[in-house]
Amino acid sequence: MTIVQRFSLCLGAALYLCCGIVSAQQPTQQQRFLRFLGQRSVTTGTLLPAVEPFRAGVPTTASLVFAIMDSEGRILKDDSTEAFLRLPDSLAINGSGYDSEPRLWQTDAVTRIFDGTLFGNYRIPAGFARAKSKAGMLEFYGLRIIGKAHPNMILHCTAANTQTTSLTISLIGGYRFGAVIPKLKNGKCAIPGTSFGEQGAIPYITVGQPVQFNNPDSSDYNYITLKVVDRWGNGSSFPTTATIQLAGGWPPVDQQRTPTIGNTAMSDGNGIAVFKEFQIFGATSANVRVVVSVSDPFTCWGWLAHDAKGSSQLNCSPPYTISTVTLVPSPAIAIAPVIIYDLYDSLTILSIFFGYTPNRMLSRFTIGKSNADDPRTWFYLQAVDQFGNRVDNGPNAYNGGIATIRIATPEEGLPRSTTSNFQFSASNDPYVRANSQRFAAAGTSAVAVNGLYTFNNFTPLGPASRSTTDTVVLTFEDPALQGAQVSHPLLPWLGSIFRPIPPITTATTTFIRTTNVALRSETPDVSITPNPASDALHITFTLPESVPVLMRMEDMLGRAVLRHEEQSAVQGMFATTLDVSRLAQGAYTLHVQSGRERWTRRVVILR
Repeated sequence: MTIVQRFSLCLGAALYLCCGIVSAQQPTQQQRFLRFLGQRSVTTGTLLPAVEPFRAGVPTTASLVFAIMDSEGRILKDDSTEAFLRLPDSLAINGSGYDSEPRLWQTDAVTRIFDGTLFGNYRIPAGFARAKSKAGMLEFYGLRIIGKAHPNMILHCTAANTQTTSLTISLIGGYRFGAVIPKLKNGKCAIPGTSFGEQGAIPYITVGQPVQFNNPDSSDYNYITLKVVDRWGNGSSFPTTATIQLAGGWPPVDQQRTPTIGNTAMSDGNGIAVFKEFQIFGATSANVRVVVSVSDPFTCWGWLAHDAKGSSQLNCSPPYTISTVTLVPSPAIAIAPVIIYDLYDSLTILSIFFGYTPNRMLSRFTIGKSNADDPRTWFYLQAVDQFGNRVDNGPNAYNGGIATIRIATPEEGLPRSTTSNFQFSASNDPYVRANSQRFAAAGTSAVAVNGLYTFNNFTPLGPASRSTTDTVVLTFEDPALQGAQVSHPLLPWLGSIFRPIPPITTATTTFIRTTNVALRSETPDVSITPNPASDALHITFTLPESVPVLMRMEDMLGRAVLRHEEQSAVQGMFATTLDVSRLAQGAYTLHVQSGRERWTRRVVILR
């Protein structure tokens, strides 16, 4: 081999080796990788492999750490690379964007809201975060993401001449900013009454009973529910105390005598606060405002973000929501008198204002004379719940119960209930005492219509009271009502506010003589069936002679609502039927006139 050939071979080998080395080294210099190492705890400094959920508007309490590596996984000693974090399409944000897709922010200092104003400086515009490498390590501080919550978002980390890496993160709700009532699956609000014009789950609240909606769908809300939300409408992930208070109403709600229980709830990680044991005790009322509010140290404070640099105004949304509802009575358990004005006793100072003295019933009745003809002489009872409310509306409206008047003999002593569970003891109450002689009366029963018993056919039969101080003690009782004592395991002091209610009550009056009225019975052969009636009323009685019969029904205000006349009635048994299907539910007085005979009967219409 010649010298020239040897030189050419060596030169080719050298070039081959050089080209091989260059080609082998060139990919190594170009292949640089970013690898996510973890989330560094601010307290311990350790790296956690998983990224905790971001909370909307809240800076992370830990940094995100990346490394610049070669293809073999070795960290390159790089002190000059600048890397960026970004969310997909974050550059395409325009306007204030409070309701836009999530955006990434990075700040160089704590940014706090004070009195509705945002303070703090942003390092770069919204959409990016950046960090400079140190010994091949990249660490991103002060990160926050604002916007709508999202369970899976991609966060990209990019750098020049380095392959991009991505990780999956999630965004949940931030600090409390407002409160809303969520809706049920049927579109109604998860609260009773009407909330800002929208119908709630139920129209009323029954006092003394837990508020529950009884939805057939177990996955739906069944109790009063409040959702605590952040600035972007996400359910707040911070536990927040929610409270229910009562206001307004007519008569106005007495907070002392209308206590509540179970009116505080803590929101969960989705901002949902559920009031499972909420109850109201005490008086019923209409147009009560149920105010559901939240209490949080960040009412108008907190970690938030805004689209403008520097300071910016921020309006706080209301930390409460309101529903207007009616409080209706719980089931009837006892009876109580209705205070009326005594037209026979106007000698007190109250007559200056009212003309008559308030009393449980009239101070006197004439023996043998019914009070049916004069509505001013009617007297009333009411069926009440355990708090003394008349059970006149709502799901427990009391209808059909019969209250009777019993005039105890002197031998019986003080009035007592037929159930033997309650008995009045000696008392200074002028109504609670024994009769001093035997008395009798007719028209001593009344039917409850919406919780009200109307006695408008009461007729004393004698004897007369011996003096004005010798009053007649009447005992009223509905055997279907058993009385009750207010008690609650969580509110033991309720018994000191709401006294026990027995199933009987008493009132006093006097029976006076008359010289112009012949005593007789109330036409015992008259039959009115059914009573209470709903559609038809059948009337039968004996006519002593052939005379026209005129029948007239009046309501409780004395207005004629029905008139029926039979001109050809003949002597003997008389029978007729009145159509009462068009009459409203309530108590009425039936007046019958046949020749010189006149009598009245009380009729109740029930639907």
